[in-house]
This record gives sequence, C-alpha cells and structure tokens, in this order.
Amino acid sequence: MKDEGSKVLSLGHDAEVQEDSLLHRNVLESMSEGVLTVAGGGRIGILNPAASRLLGLDGAEVRGRTLAEVLMDREDLEAFNDIMLAAVYDEAVGSRSTIRLRSGEGAERSVAVTTSYLVNRRDGEDRRIGLVAVLDDVTEVEALAEATAAQNAELRDAYREIEEKNSALDSALKKMTAVRVLAMLLVAVLFAGAAWYVWDEAGAAFTLGSAGPSAGAQDKAVTVTVAPRRLLSTVSFVGKLEPRREVPVTSQVSGKVARVFFEYGDRVEKGQPLVELEIAETDRRHFEAQTRYFDARDKLRELEDWENSPEIARARRALTLAGMEFEARRGKLAETALLLEQGVIPASEHKAAERQYEGQRLRYEAAQQDLEAARAKVDADAVRIARLRLENAERQMLRLEETQRGALVVAPVPGIVLEPGSKSGRRSGEDSEGRPVTEGRLVSQGGYLLSIADLGGLTVAGGIDEVDVVKVHAGQRVRIAGDAFPGLVFEGRIARVAPQSRSKGNARVPVFDVTAAIDRLTEEHLAQLRLGMSANVTIVVRDEPSALLVPLAAVQGGPGNYRVRLKDKDGGAPRTVRVKAGETTLYEVEIVGGLKAGDEVIVSGS
Repeated sequence: MKDEGSKVLSLGHDAEVQEDSLLHRNVLESMSEGVLTVAGGGRIGILNPAASRLLGLDGAEVRGRTLAEVLMDREDLEAFNDIMLAAVYDEAVGSRSTIRLRSGEGAERSVAVTTSYLVNRRDGEDRRIGLVAVLDDVTEVEALAEATAAQNAELRDAYREIEEKNSALDSALKKMTAVRVLAMLLVAVLFAGAAWYVWDEAGAAFTLGSAGPSAGAQDKAVTVTVAPRRLLSTVSFVGKLEPRREVPVTSQVSGKVARVFFEYGDRVEKGQPLVELEIAETDRRHFEAQTRYFDARDKLRELEDWENSPEIARARRALTLAGMEFEARRGKLAETALLLEQGVIPASEHKAAERQYEGQRLRYEAAQQDLEAARAKVDADAVRIARLRLENAERQMLRLEETQRGALVVAPVPGIVLEPGSKSGRRSGEDSEGRPVTEGRLVSQGGYLLSIADLGGLTVAGGIDEVDVVKVHAGQRVRIAGDAFPGLVFEGRIARVAPQSRSKGNARVPVFDVTAAIDRLTEEHLAQLRLGMSANVTIVVRDEPSALLVPLAAVQGGPGNYRVRLKDKDGGAPRTVRVKAGETTLYEVEIVGGLKAGDEVIVSGS
C-alpha cells in the first residue's frame, strides 16, 4: 500500500510539472514582447514567436545552435549581436538599448532590447546559468512621440503667429492714437492762431479809431520792447530711408551658379558665403598645373643634386665595373706573358689575352667618357632654366588656386541683400535688367551678381524748390523723424545738394534733389528701421541765438524803405526811424539795422 501511495504522489507531481511547463510555454508564446534565452555554452534555448518575428529567425532551426553561429553572417542583426556580446563578455546587463531591425515583412522597426541573467539558486547561492534578452517593439511609441512633438511645434508656431498679429495690431492702434492726438493738436493750434489774428486786428482797429492827437495818446499805444531772441530757420522735405551706399558684388570667375546661400532681404555678415560657382574647367586646368609644378620641382631638385642623381650613379657604377674588369685583364695579360716566356702556353693564348685586354681598355675609357658626359649635362644654365620653369609653373598654379577661391562669392560688407532692380543693379551689360541669382545661371568674369545695402548709415533723398534750395548746402545739420518709427529722432547732415534741377510732373517750379545722411546707427535703431520707410527731414538753415525780432504789424513801407515807430521814453511824441529788414518768419521780421535792444516799438496806436 505504501508503494502504491508513493506512485500516486509521483504521478501527481509529474502532472503538476507538465502543467506548469505547458503554462509557461503558453505564456511565452502569447507575449507581445520577444524573449530569447542563451544557456551555457552560448546555445540558444528559448526563442518565442515574437522574438522570431522581430529577428527574422526560425525558432525550430536556431534552437540548440550557438548564438555566434546564428548571428555571425547576419549583417542586419549586427547591432543586436553587439548587445548580446556586451552582456556576455562585458557583463553589460540591466540596460535598455534601442536598435533598428528589419522584420520579415521588410519593414524597419524600432526595438528596445533589455538583457538580464538567468539565475539558479542552489544551496543558498545564486549561480548564473544563462542570459535572457527581452525585445519590445517600440515603433508605434516612437511614431506617437514624433507626432506629439510635431503637434506641439505646430501649436507653438500658431501661438507665435497669434502673438505677432497681436503685436502688429497693438502697434497699429498706437500709431492711430498718435495720429489722432497730432490732428487734435493741429486743429487747436489753428483755432488759437485764428482767434489771435481776429483779436489783434480788432484791437488795432479800435485803437486807431479812438486815438487822437492828444498828448496822452502815446500811453494808449501797443508797444513791444526789442530784446535779443533765438531765430531758428528750417526747411523740410519728405523722403524714404535708403542705405548709405549699395555695394555691388561681382563674380571673379566665369562659371555656372551651383548653390545660392541667401534670400533677397536677408541680413548678412562680412565674409558670409553668398554664391558658389561650378568651375569644372578651372579645376581641370588646376590639376594639370599642379602636375607641371611637381614635375618641375622634382627636376630642379635632381639637377641641383646632379652628382647623386640616378644617371650619375649608373655611370659611376659602370666605370667601377669596367675598371675592375680592366685590372683583371691586365693581370691576366701579364700572367700569360710570363707563361709564354716559360713555354708553358702557346703564343695564340697570349694573343687572345692581349685582345681581351685591349677590348676591356676601350670599354673602360668609354665608361670614363660616359661619366664625364653625364656630368656635363648639367651646368649653371641648366639649373637656372629648371628654376625658371618651376617659378612659372608655381605662378600658374597659384593663379588658378586664386580663381578657385573666387568660386565662392562672399559678402564684402555687412548689410542687407537688396532685391533685383535696385539702383546698383541698373548697370550696363548682361545684368542691366536686374536678373535674380538662381542655380544654373551662367556668370561671366566680372559679371554683376547682386547688391548689398551697407547699413553703417542711412540716407533720405527728397526735393526742395528753387526758393529754399539756395539756403541749403552740404554739411548742414538735420533732424530726421517719421511716423513709422515714433519716438526716434536722428541727428544727421546734408550729404549732397544737386547742382541741377529735375522735372517733377507738370510743376512749374524747379525742384532740386537733396540727400540727408545718418552716419551712425546702433543695433537697437536698426531693429526698428526698415529700408523704404517714409521719413521727415528738417534742415536747420539758420540758428541765430541773439536776433532782434519785431511783429510784422510794426514794420511799414517797402523794400529799401522799411520804417518803424518808436515810443519816446520821456513821454514825447512817437518818432519814426528807418530800419534794415532781414529774414521774415510767419509772424515776425528780423531787424538787422536801425534798432537796438531795449527800444520800444509801437505795434498799434498813435
């Protein structure tokens, strides 16, 4: 009975083991992650369907084979093989690495590989019995992350665009508000001026009508005390912001445009590449010039060290060998002569030795002549000619190298690349129509490519009529402002006044071109300015700190006979004096002669 009970328990235990094994197998086969195990000896143990699909391996074929045998010839699994080898030899386990694998369907997948040891606990010790690699397909996760990043970028761009529009609307609103305020101030000034004029005229008429020849009439007169005041006279015109100068960029070589590194309107720095030209013919000529240069260099070195040249060495070796053979023949001849004298050899053998000696002597002398001829090939003239050829080859090579460097056109100055058709683009020749620079376009040597606006300063050009232009000359101070850049007022100077008028539509009054210049600008200024913005230029034509000015109503008479009435300080009758008038403003006249500071000039009254 006891034996039967033991058998029943054993059968039950085996059934449980088989059930657990089946459960483990089902779990491995149903996992979406791939599992690969490597047992002792580096042999593959488990390769579940997911791992088989990701690695492109047949589990039935590779199970029991070594890992090196399976992966050795698989270049597409090189990254996976490196991870497994690192785990085996470098004990690099527990880390997670992402590699690219091509599945059996041909699609490339991103796979995360994690390695760890298989451990068997026995007698309280952990023993490593193998290695397990878990493969997780993260292609969809990466695609989702990329899509999320793209959506975030689109949201950022949309938010930035909204912010830029809000900023533009805010700027436009500020401009409209400024225009409204200026308009209201202008209207208020006009009304105030009109009211003053009406009041002044009415007061003057009333005073003149009520005044009589009485002694006290002078006390009722309206007077002005003459005192030195500042007289500021200006002339204004309107123009547009333009660069101080436009620098044309030309091609140093002929060729075809291979690459364009800019867009019109870009701001570039000095030395920044703009255009690259394709110069295949120049490259070929440069290669040939290099070959000629190296040949000439080697030839000169050979001539300068001619005594150690291969030709001299060959001639010297030939002479040495001929000399040795000649000495041998001479010794042989002496030997045969002695033997003939002793009767040991016949005379014919001695004759043969004489002929051999004579022949070798001639060959030795020829070798001497060959050595002398080889040395005579090179003299001072030959070396000088070789040096001249080297210098000529070097010049040709360097000239072609300079041409090659010219294939990369760089910005000569910092500034902005101007659109085609600017005034620098209006040149004579093939580019007078201002064609844009595009890839594939043929360019001749010296041909115009583009223009760069030098933003070291700006200019404003406009027109002034013949009445005011005589007051303007180069060097006068100007103030430049504009509605497009509120809050900024630049100090500048008049750079040029045209000596000849230009026609302006059907206007009868001649107009002269005048250019104002701003010599220096900061980076903050450049950030707020754009080429083509409208600008108002005010020219200070006169700034007199102590001029004597009187109201227009106080001056009587005409040119050459101007008069004013002065109040008598002692209470007597007013007196009339002749004065010399200077510049006239809207309300006052400058008196340059006939008055002095402190005089009381009668504006209205007796």
